[in-house]
Amino acid sequence: MDSSSLTALGRHFDRVMQSIQQRLEYLMEQSQIVTLSVYDRAGNLIDNADAEIARYHEIMAQIDELELDFDRIGQIREIVRGFRQRAEELEREVERSGAGRHKATHTTKRFERHI
Repeated sequence: MDSSSLTALGRHFDRVMQSIQQRLEYLMEQSQIVTLSVYDRAGNLIDNADAEIARYHEIMAQIDELELDFDRIGQIREIVRGFRQRAEELEREVERSGAGRHKATHTTKRFERHI
């Protein structure tokens, strides 16, 4: 090989090395773009997951409040039942005492007529 052939071969290898270097830089840029894209998507997924978790906690808190309300309603229902039973008992007592007085008055009047 003569010196011009070696010079041409050296230039060819320089171009090949430059092409390899450019390709490597391009691939590194693309890799970085993909990595950032994946990172952004992962960040969005995490943000969305955090938002859904917060929403879940809000729903659970509302469910807890509703359960407390149902418990309170049950307690109120028991109190109302107690009041209703007492009212019915008082009504029966009033009817019995009114019927007893009415009967006693009626019997006394009948007795007085016969005397």
